[in-house]
Amino acid sequence: MQFKLSACLALLIGIIPIGLSSFSGTAYSDTKTLSANVAPEKIGFRAAIVKNLESGNLLYEKNPDTRIAPASLTKLMTLLLLFEDADAGLVSMEDNATISANAARLGGSSMGLRKGDHVRLEELAKGMAIASGNDAAVAVAEHLAGSEKAFVKRMNTRAKELGMSGTQFRNPHGLHAKGMYTTAADMLELCAFYLQSHPEALAWHKEKFYTYKGRVRHSANPLLGSFVGADGLKTGYVGASGYNLAATARRGDTRLVAVLLGARSAGVRQRESARLLEACFAAVDPKLAFPYVRPPAPQLAAASGQRDEDLVAANLQQAVVPAVIAKQYAGNGWWGQIQSRLRQSDELWRFCIPAASRPCREGYAIIRQGELLFATYTGG
Repeated sequence: MQFKLSACLALLIGIIPIGLSSFSGTAYSDTKTLSANVAPEKIGFRAAIVKNLESGNLLYEKNPDTRIAPASLTKLMTLLLLFEDADAGLVSMEDNATISANAARLGGSSMGLRKGDHVRLEELAKGMAIASGNDAAVAVAEHLAGSEKAFVKRMNTRAKELGMSGTQFRNPHGLHAKGMYTTAADMLELCAFYLQSHPEALAWHKEKFYTYKGRVRHSANPLLGSFVGADGLKTGYVGASGYNLAATARRGDTRLVAVLLGARSAGVRQRESARLLEACFAAVDPKLAFPYVRPPAPQLAAASGQRDEDLVAANLQQAVVPAVIAKQYAGNGWWGQIQSRLRQSDELWRFCIPAASRPCREGYAIIRQGELLFATYTGG
């Protein structure tokens, strides 16, 4: 699809505005005042909690103390201990870890490490943060503590120090193990501390792809590139838990952290996490929601032909955000294509072109001084 200037094909879905009234559980205002309970429509996680990292206030919680297997969210504790040992001078991220047979043979998601390989700790950290490498987690554990067993003891000691009283780790990677559990509230404490003490870790967690020895692996985080402002952390899945997600997103000066445990599918995890985070941004400040205003569409002339730019102009539906706000958001995926062209005086609009095979083809358009400047689809 080509427009007057240029266009790109967005890889990910658009974002639908919603409000806090869409969720069950308890919602909190950003002034530490308990708000009225929200409507009983369910959110598709067994447990969930969302926090405004700047203010420290809770915005939402559902079953925050229910024990659920953490799956690969476990690796956040492994990463935290690696960062802390590096800070203490006990190791350097440039140090090489020797890969054991125990690490190399581990199943599930992996970096593809081989017994006897010598791999920098920084490389192993990337492999955990982006590709969720189970083998990398074991290699780090053995390098830091001498054995998995000794490292797990350190993990549980650190969990207690952080106040994670409802958590018990049994391994450094998160594969199913009897007696291994956490809670949404506990994992939120870990995520908040991890982000505040080591914000540099987001340089890894925000990456969608990771290449090791010529093989490309991808992050399973469904919000990267699809949810405006999302820039970390980790996903996880084991049969005992369902689909888990620890997520963070920043818009303007507001960073939210969410832990969502026990979705029934990866699709539900993506859809419901985006719904909840969008509602929580709106609860902090309506101007942070995307989109948040619906003024009348501008009167743009549309020719009778079927040129793409005419179809877009004829099907503009609503303003999304002022450019002055949009410019503050992180430029992920198709949003980066939009953001790079925006001027502060521009308007950003949603369009929806009727299509035979679906309700419509959605996308976003930049309007400058009443003229269509650029547009892009948010799906194929």
